[in-house]
Amino acid sequence: MNNLMDRLNKSGVIERFKKNGFTIDEDFMWIIMLIEFALPGIIKDSILCQKTEDFGYDIKYNEVVDYLDNFDYKTKRKALNYIRDYKAQSDTDKYIKHIINNKRINVREKVSVLLLHFEKVLYETAKVTKTKNGIKKDIGKLTEKDMKIGSDSISAVIMFGIAKIVYANTRDFKESIDKRIPFRHNILHNGIVEYRDDDIKKLYEILLIMISELFLFKDRPPKRNK
Repeated sequence: MNNLMDRLNKSGVIERFKKNGFTIDEDFMWIIMLIEFALPGIIKDSILCQKTEDFGYDIKYNEVVDYLDNFDYKTKRKALNYIRDYKAQSDTDKYIKHIINNKRINVREKVSVLLLHFEKVLYETAKVTKTKNGIKKDIGKLTEKDMKIGSDSISAVIMFGIAKIVYANTRDFKESIDKRIPFRHNILHNGIVEYRDDDIKKLYEILLIMISELFLFKDRPPKRNK
């Protein structure tokens, strides 16, 4: 508890609490103790990391929606607003923004084009080298170290989770493929014609939320790359 209190004091949180009329009493200290007990020391012990590791075969829509709750922009409107305001940092970013903002392109075509260029965006954001091991293993390397919980480790885990969802090997799924999820392999290999309009709408929303999160990570690059 003392460790967490020290961090709160150094960050100015305690001082702001006092200025806003809050009393640092026994109840407050009890809450601090519970937080210290509940929060794991390293990212691998976190619920977020456990959810990421659980993504394997037969990924379902509700699992993905629950995962997106860890993102900064959780709705299509908020994701779109951020993407439109985002200052592109590469030619890929500019192209992605152009596709999303172009009203002449229908949603089905947007989905196909975005998934075609999604790998480039993910590699650029993660700042890892593409190898023959595949994108999931390449991005997954970021989570191999016993990193403490922080913006760096959280962004690494989320990027790994995005890779595991988008690049899931749907050919090995034992259950029917949930077409509300942007599974790249299924869409680019089997086509998008059989997808219902309602499925496309939800799939596109998930894709936008993922892209907005990757752009956000580009805006605040992790310390490990400095």
